[in-house]
Amino acid sequence: MRKGPQWLKNPEIANLIIESLLFNHQKLYDLFCSLVMANHVHTILKPRNKKDDMPYSPAEIMQKHKGFTAHQANRILNRNGVLASRKL
Repeated sequence: MRKGPQWLKNPEIANLIIESLLFNHQKLYDLFCSLVMANHVHTILKPRNKKDDMPYSPAEIMQKHKGFTAHQANRILNRNGVLASRKL
């Protein structure tokens, strides 16, 4: 059963997601694998430590990733607003 928008079926947006994950690899986290589905992404990563030796939190990582990719995806789709169909 399909639920919510299928924005990630667009190859340009799927590539944007992958490129963003790779950009922060070995900066915010070590990326082990990622799978882009039609309406969500699965990722296995290990947060890296900040300068204070505390690891980046999942919330910090997601905020940086989703903030950037949502803005860029909206530009590609020529739209405004929230991309996710629900809040996590």
